[in-house]
Amino acid sequence: MARVFRKIAQLLDVDVVSTPPSDGDALTFDTASSKWVPVAGGGGGGASTTADYLVGTANAGLSAEIVVGTSPGGELGGTWASPTVDAVHSGSSHATVQAAAEATAASALSTHASDTTGVHGIADTSSLVLTGDSRLSDSRTPTGSAGGVLGGTYPNPSFAADMATQAELDAHINDTSAAHAASAISASSATLSGTGTDVQAVLEELDNLLDDHSARHEDGGADEISLTGLSGAPADTINKAIADAKGDLIVATAADTVARLPVGSNTQVLTADSSQTAGVKWADASGGGSTTRRINLTPGAAVLPDGSSGNGAAALIRIQGTETNPKKHFLALAYDGAGAVEHAWWEFILPDEYSSGGTLDLYWMLNATSNAVKWQARVGAVTAGDADTPIEHAQAAAATVTTNVNTTEANRLTKSSITLTMDSAAGGDFISLAVLRDSGDAADTATQDAQLVGAVFSYVSS
Repeated sequence: MARVFRKIAQLLDVDVVSTPPSDGDALTFDTASSKWVPVAGGGGGGASTTADYLVGTANAGLSAEIVVGTSPGGELGGTWASPTVDAVHSGSSHATVQAAAEATAASALSTHASDTTGVHGIADTSSLVLTGDSRLSDSRTPTGSAGGVLGGTYPNPSFAADMATQAELDAHINDTSAAHAASAISASSATLSGTGTDVQAVLEELDNLLDDHSARHEDGGADEISLTGLSGAPADTINKAIADAKGDLIVATAADTVARLPVGSNTQVLTADSSQTAGVKWADASGGGSTTRRINLTPGAAVLPDGSSGNGAAALIRIQGTETNPKKHFLALAYDGAGAVEHAWWEFILPDEYSSGGTLDLYWMLNATSNAVKWQARVGAVTAGDADTPIEHAQAAAATVTTNVNTTEANRLTKSSITLTMDSAAGGDFISLAVLRDSGDAADTATQDAQLVGAVFSYVSS
C-alpha cells in the first residue's frame, strides 16, 4: 500500500528551498535546482484541467482561454479551433442590410425582365441606333467643311497650305539632274552664320568641325603636320633629290623599288628592254611597225600595147572640164565597150620595205547610169638574177572585180578595188602591172567607154 505524505516535512528524500512561502503559494518542483520551491498562483478550484484550450499567453490563467470545440458566436460559425464566416451575418446588423440590398436587386431584375419595350422603357429613342438600322450598313458620302490641315468641303477637301504629294516627293528623291548634284551645293562660313532652320544649324556645326580640324593640323596645332618630317628618304615617299638633271626619269627596278634613269641622247626613244636593270633604256629610233604604203599610177605614166592581135590598147585621151575658162584638162585611159579586150601597163621597182599584200584601187567614170564594168588586173614580179628575164616572165593569174556604174548621174567618179595576186613579189622586184577590160565578158554589161582617170597600188611595209 502506497504511503501518503501529508506534511512537507515528510518529503525527507527531496530538498526544499529555505525561502519561506507566501499565502496562496503552491509547492512546485524546480528541475534546475532539483528542489521544491513555493510558486504564486497555486490553490484549488478554477478552470478544468481536462479540457483543451487555445492559449494566447504562456502564463495566462486557463479560465481566460478559449476551449476547443466550443461555438465562437457573433459573425463566426462552426467551432473552435476552425471557425467559419456566417454566410448571412446572422449575428450582426449586416444581415439586415444585406437582406434589404438583395431584395432591391431582385425587384429591379424582375422589373427589367418583364419590360417588353424595344429599349426597356426609354421614352426618347431619337438618339439610339438599333442593330437593324440601315444607316449602319449604308455608306454615305461625307459632307460639310473640312478642318485641320484640310480646307474646302467634303467629299473633296484640299490641303489648307501647299503640300507635296507622294508622287512629287518620289520625283524629287529620284531627281538626278544637275540641281541635285554635289557640285551644285556650296557653303561657306559666311553663308552659315546666324540662325535658321535645322539644316542650317547642321551646316554651321559642320563648318565649325572643319575649322577645328584645320586648326588641329596647322602649325602649332595639337596634331601639327610638318613637311620637315618628309625630308630624307621616308619609307612611303620618293625623295626629289633622286633626280640629278633635266630629263631624268624615276623608274621601278623591282616591286616597291625605284631608281633614276638618266636622260638619253637627242632623238633617242624610251624602249622596253628586260635585260636592263630598270627594264627600259634609251635607244635610237627605228622604223617602227608595219604600215600601208601607196604608189600612184597615172594614165600618163601607162605604157600602151602596140595594138597587134591580142594586144589591144586603151586610148589615152584628154578630157576638158565644163566649168568657166580656164577649163581643167586631165588625161584618162578610155577602155572600149564594144566587145574589145584592151590593156594598159605600168612598170616600177617594188620598194625594199615591201612586206606583204597588194591592192589596186581604180578610179573611173562612164557616160551612163546603168550596167556594170568588169575590170581585170595581172601582176608579174621578177627578182634580179631570176632565170626568167623581164621580157619572158609570164604574169600571175588575173584578179577581177565587177562594179555597177553610178545610177544617179552619168560620169560620176566610181571606185573599184581589186585584191591582186602578187606573183611571189618581194622588195626590190621589177613589177609589171596590167589593167585590162574585156567588154565582151558576160559580166561586163556597159557598152560605153570606161574612162580610167587614176589608179593606186597599196601594200604593207615592214
